[in-house]
Amino acid sequence: MSFDFEIKDGILIRCYKKTGNIVIPEGITSIGKSAFNGCLEITSVIIPDSVTSIGDMAFAVCPKLTSVTIPEHVTTIGELAFTDCRKLTSVTIPASVINIGKCVFQNCANLLAIAVSEDNAYYTSENGVLFDKNKTVLVQYPIGKPETEYTVPDGVERIEISAFKCSHLTAVRIPDSVTSIGEHAFYSCISLTSVKIPDSVESIEKFTFASCISLTSVTLPAGLKKIGDNAFSNCTKLKHAPMMMIDGNILYEPKNTLMFVMNDMKRLVLEHDYSVKMDSNAKYHVIFQMFALGTDQERVSAYMTENFSAMFPVLVDMDDTEIFHKILDSEKFITEKNIDALIRYAIAKQNYQIQILLTDYKRQKGWYQEISENLKL
Repeated sequence: MSFDFEIKDGILIRCYKKTGNIVIPEGITSIGKSAFNGCLEITSVIIPDSVTSIGDMAFAVCPKLTSVTIPEHVTTIGELAFTDCRKLTSVTIPASVINIGKCVFQNCANLLAIAVSEDNAYYTSENGVLFDKNKTVLVQYPIGKPETEYTVPDGVERIEISAFKCSHLTAVRIPDSVTSIGEHAFYSCISLTSVKIPDSVESIEKFTFASCISLTSVTLPAGLKKIGDNAFSNCTKLKHAPMMMIDGNILYEPKNTLMFVMNDMKRLVLEHDYSVKMDSNAKYHVIFQMFALGTDQERVSAYMTENFSAMFPVLVDMDDTEIFHKILDSEKFITEKNIDALIRYAIAKQNYQIQILLTDYKRQKGWYQEISENLKL
């Protein structure tokens, strides 16, 4: 081990110089996993031509690193190799690179462009965005780019893991050629306001749109078969966020539901465990949707019959007239005994649409008694 580096069999195991400009010694063939990880004060790195591989997280969390030159003999860049290099503004992938790992440039907040040598047989770049050579996979969008809108090129079939994570985009247009969107692909895109997912997409992976706090609308394809865990968690401006698929139907989670509630929701929905202890508002919200979807009808109806008065405030807050019409049509839960109390609650909450529906329902049923002041929900 030298004063500045730990080296073994041509592999740079660890750099001990923590500041300034780093010149890696000649003869090094590989930069090992996490060799420079957490070197908070280094500003530039010169890599010798002898290096052929850069390991996983090799330069991760080097927040002051502004420049790095990848030499012409490097063939592999490992996963997360430059993640959280927040001052890195540009990088060039040489012709020799045949494999780039996942999330190599994740959270590089000032990265404006990823250039690729025209002679590279495996990767290419268009307007600074990294693709595979055939442009069927969008590998990484540089999140420092100042543009606010981006159109994914036609022909792209897959958007990679974390490809747009933390970008400043307000709108992304996804073409019909895309069939797969990777985990965390749009995670924490805090300016993204709306997204339309094309009919070609069959699955949305976990955390894909999580923490998109400006997202107000999502258009989901009819052929969607899977919604991954927490795909829309912390999307606080969505009235309801899609949670999972049930028999081809989308189940929406209550607004602002905490992540730890999700496992309980799955027990409720998939295992039909109505005894699960969880936030009652979230529980009632999901049960109403299960009823509307016709899921586990007998037990859902039994639960709603027993608990309808307690559940009704959540139904009012949901303000979902489609579900409410289905409840009226069932003629199971709103009775001559409880309808006046329900009307009174709707009035108190200024939900006049539900009040009108209940009043019309009462008239149709011929329940003409006056609302009693003693009736309580």
